[in-house]
Amino acid sequence: MSIIDPAFWQSEEWQKLQAEALRIQPVCEVCGAAKDLVVRLGNMNFRRKEAGLPLDAHFCRVICNSCLRERQAATLTRGRQ
Repeated sequence: MSIIDPAFWQSEEWQKLQAEALRIQPVCEVCGAAKDLVVRLGNMNFRRKEAGLPLDAHFCRVICNSCLRERQAATLTRGRQ
């Protein structure tokens, strides 16, 4: 069972949380790029959800697609070793 209901990702709540996260952190946390940004929910928000607490934009992670792809590739590479 998923901690986050799949419908959440299409919800107004997620849209507002993303907008607030981008207001707080308007650049990639890895490289500082200001374009092509993605908001990730963040581990702390998953823990908050499990504990029945509200999600918080301050715990979201903002990363550009380029850095996200690099991190995902590195994770896959580590998993194969």
